[in-house]
Amino acid sequence: MKTPKTVFSEKIHLDGLLEAILSDKKLHARWLYTLSYLENCGAKKIARFQIIFKENVPLFVLQHASEEFRHTYFMKKQILKLGLDPDLDVPLLGGMKAKNLLNLLDVKILKLLKQEKVVEKEQLCYFAYLLTTFAIEKRAENLYNSYQEKLTQHNSKVSIKSIIKEEENHLEEMELKLKDYPILWNLRKKVVEIESGIFSQFLNGLFKEILPLNY
Repeated sequence: MKTPKTVFSEKIHLDGLLEAILSDKKLHARWLYTLSYLENCGAKKIARFQIIFKENVPLFVLQHASEEFRHTYFMKKQILKLGLDPDLDVPLLGGMKAKNLLNLLDVKILKLLKQEKVVEKEQLCYFAYLLTTFAIEKRAENLYNSYQEKLTQHNSKVSIKSIIKEEENHLEEMELKLKDYPILWNLRKKVVEIESGIFSQFLNGLFKEILPLNY
């Protein structure tokens, strides 16, 4: 089976970016800071989402929130291994595209669900949570594994192997949850396409920022 052209192109972009990032200590610190920021955005979204459950928040949601907050801390703490201060005020890689990444995904998934006639507020929020989380975990599977491969190749002191395992567990859990609802299971490929389009724009922005002469 041939690799789709878009996936192959994204892989080339990502490999090139990661090589450039790991070759520059300050750039690598900004990358970790950006990953920490994105993990924190996800964790805070889960925390706000819990309101629909009132007093009885499901165990899997609490676990997911706690692990995402831990990932936020873990990513930022890795900056210490580069010999830099993790609390320095540095700009996010990708700028506004990084800041808007998860919000844009949320908006597009909510729009998709409404097109599928899901309009009851609590069901809409829950379905959006499941689909958004599924899409994010699919991305994490690819992105974090590629990053760890480069870290290993560069003999870096930084390692995210523990996070990768937790993200794999999150993805497996989301797939099981989607299977409980045929409408969500049928939308999973569309949601991955939506996320891929958003991430590609983010990736292109990073490429222009980090490797402008090669773009």
